[in-house]
Amino acid sequence: MLKNIVSTCKKFIVIVLFAFTATQTDADNDIERLRDHVTYLASDKLCGRLPTTKGEERAARYVAKQYKKYGLSPIPSLNSFFQTEPLPTDLVELSRNTLLLVGNKHAVQLTGKELAFLNAKSEIQFNGTLEPLTDRALFTELHSLEGKIAVIDFNDTPFFDQFPDTGTLALLKLSAAQAEKRGAEALFISSDSTSIFSRQEDGSEHEMQSRAKILHSVFGHLTMPFAILKKEVWEDANKIGSQNLLTIKHTSSNKLSYGEYTNVVGMIKGHSNKAIVIGAHFDHIGAQTKRTFSCSDVYNGADDNASGTAVLLELAKRFAQSDTPPEHHIIFAAFSAEELGLVGSKALAEHLVAKHVNIDAMVNFDMLGHPNRAVEVKGAELSLGWTDWFETNADSSDPTTIKKAGFFYRSDHGSFIEKKIPSVIFSTWIHDRYHRTTDEIAHVNFAGMQRILNKSEAFIQFVDNKQENRYQPQIRMDITQWKIGDFDVISSLYNGSFLNHEISPFTSSAENLFEWDIGFSEPPRKTALTVSQLSEEELLIRINRYENFEATGNNEQHLLLGEKALLKIPANDNHIEIELKAISQ
Repeated sequence: MLKNIVSTCKKFIVIVLFAFTATQTDADNDIERLRDHVTYLASDKLCGRLPTTKGEERAARYVAKQYKKYGLSPIPSLNSFFQTEPLPTDLVELSRNTLLLVGNKHAVQLTGKELAFLNAKSEIQFNGTLEPLTDRALFTELHSLEGKIAVIDFNDTPFFDQFPDTGTLALLKLSAAQAEKRGAEALFISSDSTSIFSRQEDGSEHEMQSRAKILHSVFGHLTMPFAILKKEVWEDANKIGSQNLLTIKHTSSNKLSYGEYTNVVGMIKGHSNKAIVIGAHFDHIGAQTKRTFSCSDVYNGADDNASGTAVLLELAKRFAQSDTPPEHHIIFAAFSAEELGLVGSKALAEHLVAKHVNIDAMVNFDMLGHPNRAVEVKGAELSLGWTDWFETNADSSDPTTIKKAGFFYRSDHGSFIEKKIPSVIFSTWIHDRYHRTTDEIAHVNFAGMQRILNKSEAFIQFVDNKQENRYQPQIRMDITQWKIGDFDVISSLYNGSFLNHEISPFTSSAENLFEWDIGFSEPPRKTALTVSQLSEEELLIRINRYENFEATGNNEQHLLLGEKALLKIPANDNHIEIELKAISQ
C-alpha cells in the first residue's frame, strides 16, 4: 500500500515538473520570438522605419512574411497584404520674389528666413497699411479688414491662451479663417522665428513630411496669402506710426512631393460575419541623416513601436495556429504613418467601413516595452462588460491599470473610436527615451511583453466569444452656437480640434460630468459651466459665479439628451451666448 502511494506521488511530481517545464519553455520561446521581431524592426538597416522610405518597405515586407508563414490571408477587398496610400513628403519653393518697402525705406528683398509663406502658391500686389490685431480681436472686433494686411503677434496671445491645449495650429487656423472672412489682403503672423514652418535644409525627413502634411492639409486651400513674418521686420514696420505704410510685391510657386506609405493587413477567417481588428503601428520617425541610407543617427523605436508590432505578430501566430477557429474574422493590421497623425489607421478604418466590413471591436498595442511599469488599458468603458473582465482577471503578478479612454486619442485606436467602434489600447506609455535615439532594444522588457501577450490574448478571446460588443455611448456636450455680442465665434474651440463640433468633458463622474472655464477679458474674468447627471437622460447645467464676473446669479437649466440649451452670460459690454447640446456618443 505504502509502495503504491509513493509510486503515485512520484508520478504526480514528475507530471507537475513536466507541466512546469513545458510552461516555462513556452514562455522562453515566446520571449525569444518577441526579441527576434524587435531586433529586426529596431535595427539600423531599417533606418527608423520612416513612411515612404526603404526602411518602411523592408519592415512591411517582414510583417507580411510573418503573416504568410503563420497562415494568414489578405482581406478580400485588398489584392495582397499591402494597403498603399499617397502621402505628402516635402514642399519646396520653386520660385520666389518678395520686395518690401516700409515707409520711406528702400525696398529690401526678403528671404524665407524673414517671411515664410505657408500657401502652395501666393501672390500679393499691395500698397496700404498693416492692421495689428490682438488675438482677442479675432473674436470681438467686427470691422472689415479690406485693403489691409492683418498682423498678429504670435508671442502675445493672452486671450487665446485661456483655452486649454489649443496649440499652434489652432491659432493659425482660426486667424486665417477670420482674416479671410473679413476680406484681408493677407495675414502675417509675427514670430521670433519663421522656422516653425520654413523648410530646414538640414532637417530630418520626418520633419519635412510633418511640415508638408500640415501645409497641404491645413493651409493649402487658402486663397489669401498667409505667412510667418520675422518679428524684427514687423517691428520696423510698426515703428513708422499709426499709418504703417507698406508696399509689398510678392510671388511664389511651390512644389508638393508625394510618396506612398504602406499598411500591412492580414486576416484569419471566423464563423460569423463580424470582425475584430488587432492593430499596432510599425512606423517610426526615421533618422537625422537627411536623404541618405547611412542612418548614423537613427530613431530605432524599439519600444515605439517595434514592441507593439512584435506582440501583434505573436498574436497572429497564436490565433492562426489555434485548434479552435475564432467566431469573428480577426484582422491584423500593422499601421504606417501613425507618427504623422494616425494617417494609416484612418485610411484602413475608412476602407473597411466603405467596404461594409462589420467591425465589432478594435484592440491596439502601442509601446509595451517599458521595464518598470504595469500595462495600462484605456477604453474598456466603451463596451459593456469589458471593464468587468479586466477587474475579474486582475493578477498581482501581471498588474493592469484600467484608465478612462478620454476623448482625444494619440494612437491608432482613435481612428476606430471615431467610427463608434469600441476600442482599447494596451500600453506601458511614454518615458524619457520616447522619440529619442536612445529608444533601443537594450531597454525593452521582454518578460513584461510576454505577460501582456498572454493577457491580451485572453481578452481578445473574451471579446470573440461575446455575441455583441456594442459601442457604449459616453455622455458628451456639443457646442452648436457660440456668440460674443453679434459675432458668431466658432462652433467649437477645444484641444485644437476643428474637425467636429464636440468638446471633451473635463471629468466624467456623475457629480461633475462637465466643467469649463471661459475667459473673455484681460485680466480674465471667469465663469464655469458645470453639468451634473441627474439620470440616464437628464442633465443639470449650472453657471457658477466667480469673483468680478458680472453674472447676476447662479443660472440653472435642465437638459435632456439630444436637446439644446441656450445660456446667456453677460461679460463687460457684450453678452455671451453658448448653445449646448447634450449628446450620447
